[in-house]
Amino acid sequence: MGCKKVKLGIGIVTLCLGSMMFAGCEKAETPVEDVIVPETKIEIEGVVAVEDKMEFNIEFPATITNVHVKDGEKVKVGDILATLDLEDYKNQIAQKENEIKLYEIELQELGEVLYPQNAYITQISNNIKEKQAQLEQGTDQDVKKLENNLEIAKQNYDKGLKDYNTLEELLEVQAVSQEEVTKAKLALQEASKQIENLELSIEQTKQSKKLEIESLKAELGNLTTQVNNGKKQSATGTDKLRIQMETATLQLESMKSKLDREYLQENQIIAPGDGLIIYNINCQKGSKVETIIGSLMEGLDEKSLVIEANLPEEYNGDLQLEDTVEVLPYTDQGTTLKGTVVRKAEHATESYGETVIKTIIKVEDKEGLLTIGGNVDIQF
Repeated sequence: MGCKKVKLGIGIVTLCLGSMMFAGCEKAETPVEDVIVPETKIEIEGVVAVEDKMEFNIEFPATITNVHVKDGEKVKVGDILATLDLEDYKNQIAQKENEIKLYEIELQELGEVLYPQNAYITQISNNIKEKQAQLEQGTDQDVKKLENNLEIAKQNYDKGLKDYNTLEELLEVQAVSQEEVTKAKLALQEASKQIENLELSIEQTKQSKKLEIESLKAELGNLTTQVNNGKKQSATGTDKLRIQMETATLQLESMKSKLDREYLQENQIIAPGDGLIIYNINCQKGSKVETIIGSLMEGLDEKSLVIEANLPEEYNGDLQLEDTVEVLPYTDQGTTLKGTVVRKAEHATESYGETVIKTIIKVEDKEGLLTIGGNVDIQF
């Protein structure tokens, strides 16, 4: 590709040299002279290449059940290139999904072990708050009942005291007997005793309620300690399960993502676009994908067909971007294709002892005369 030639063409230029002969008003014929002027063309070699390539890779276990294309075949979008047996891989995905479900169940069961204690702790805590509020606000039913009885006892005492005082006055005028006065006095003493007993009962009941609250607080503290200790003891197991589940989830996502390829459609490898030339087929019917080194096959996009050429440094100024060149395929010596310079390297390199600039030429090959990897001559 580094070879260059300079071709000389022969151009015939006709020069008309005339002179006027002024002799007796006579004209002389103008002599004609042919002058040969050399014409030069620069010719370099190029190689047909494509800029857009793709590899068909399968990153999971599968078996090739059929290959539907041949090396060098041109395909269109949707064409089936190969068929795969994916049952083993689909089973692996299903197993991973079941593994995640098992982790979820185990985590749920661990949570349920602690759940009753947590619920009981909440119940006790609410019970304590309720009992404290009842005592502070005087709404405890047991205390309230005793206080109502105390109020009635005080009313009875007041009435008894009034009756007793009246009877004593009547006794002084001998309007009643001593026996009636004594009986009223005993009733009054009994009412007073009842008041004392009720007041004592109220105090004892309040104290009992306070002790009950303290007992509940102690129970709450013990349960909270047990749960916290249990959480510490089970933390390792729970964390381990969570890590295992997260790892399995990531693995599942990775497994599914490997099926998400533009050239994979269910169990078939298909052509993702038109004008794709398949080559380097590296598989056959019965091949195990996991044993294949490299890609299953490769594709070249004919729409990205270019000519790669090494332009000698001394001709760099003779060939600019967007210049038109002639491309002469080796496969058909009588045909000339038109090409356009689309890219030139910004720096020169050494090739076979010569300083060259890598140049890319876009050419449209409607007749299919160019072969990828084939050689051509380029003239400009």
